Amino acid sequence: MKRDCTSQRGGSGNEAVFPLSEECRNGWLIYCGASSHKTPHRSDLFDYETLNDGVKMTIANGKKLRVRGRGTVKLTGLDERRSR
Repeated sequence: MKRDCTSQRGGSGNEAVFPLSEECRNGWLIYCGASSHKTPHRSDLFDYETLNDGVKMTIANGKKLRVRGRGTVKLTGLDERRSR
């Protein structure tokens, strides 16, 4: 971790690392820097809409994935407030 320290490398200090040691199967990881969020579980979405086979998106590593549909998810935060 020392080699990744932004203060020693002259970075802005705005970067963050979040190591995950357990697989998350029933929750959502919300990252405010993402332009959209994805799920492999259609059951997570309500008002689901199937998209044409030609729709593709590029993910962070440059790989292209086919998008099968889109919808809205309802989330409840730790403070019990709902978000959509």
